[in-house]
Amino acid sequence: YVENKTLMEAIKEDIYKWRNKLCLWIGRLNIIKKSILPKLYHQCTLDLNSNRIFFFLDIKKTILKFICKE
Repeated sequence: YVENKTLMEAIKEDIYKWRNKLCLWIGRLNIIKKSILPKLYHQCTLDLNSNRIFFFLDIKKTILKFICKE
């Protein structure tokens, strides 16, 4: 079981690792699909309740910043 803070740190670490690579936005979507979504899927299958909606909104914001290269 991965706690929210640890999962968020792992996602931000993955994004930081791929941040400066030259690729199109479609490539960034593929990076998200291959490295981050499996972690999120695993977390969702373990425990999903209404308390985690803000956690997933924070993840959404982080992913969109990565894709839009902000």
